[in-house]
Amino acid sequence: LFSKGVAFDALGCGEKSIAAYDDVLCRFGTAAELSLRELVAKALLNKGVSLGALGRSDKAVSVYDEVLSRFSSAPELLLREMVAKALSNKGVTLDGLGREYEAIAVYDDLVSRSGTAVELPLRECVASALVNKSVSLGALGRSEEAIAVCDEVLSRFGTSAELPLCEKVARALFNKGAVLGTLGRDHEAILVYDDLLSRFGTAIEVALREVVTRANAAKDEIKNS
Repeated sequence: LFSKGVAFDALGCGEKSIAAYDDVLCRFGTAAELSLRELVAKALLNKGVSLGALGRSDKAVSVYDEVLSRFSSAPELLLREMVAKALSNKGVTLDGLGREYEAIAVYDDLVSRSGTAVELPLRECVASALVNKSVSLGALGRSEEAIAVCDEVLSRFGTSAELPLCEKVARALFNKGAVLGTLGRDHEAILVYDDLLSRFGTAIEVALREVVTRANAAKDEIKNS
């Protein structure tokens, strides 16, 4: 049933995928076995994503809240990961609705829960939450706070070798440079872009190359202005 929902998602059949995930929840929502609880958590998370893709953002937020209600105290790593992803998705969804203050509170909740985790999936969620928080703060005109959060990403993950975390560090550096640019602090912005290019300028991974390209363009724009 879960795989059926995933397949319908891949085909762009959002309503059918939601129905499949609801079937999982109806049949196994009260199951005590860990393997079934994990599938229920995944079904809820995927249902939230499907609802968001259909533009039903408020319902998606409610589904992410259901993940938190059911599994927020679970000790198992996979369930902790599902809770972190639900918080991350909820924050992004709230941002998309223009509810930045609520989104920031959700990102803070995620960092509070998982900020000391050593497991890569949780560290990645924490890094994403901080990067997204910096964007939300920037959108609210809270530039200095946005810069401070970017610096927190660098402090926590700046020496990490894992690609998902390197990508978040690159995004944090780019965001910091962009905020400095909006403040007219061009020299500082160029130094930040140079730091990004020094770290990742020769990277071959697509995600990092995209950020490097944007940093080069932003740096050239400052120099030519």
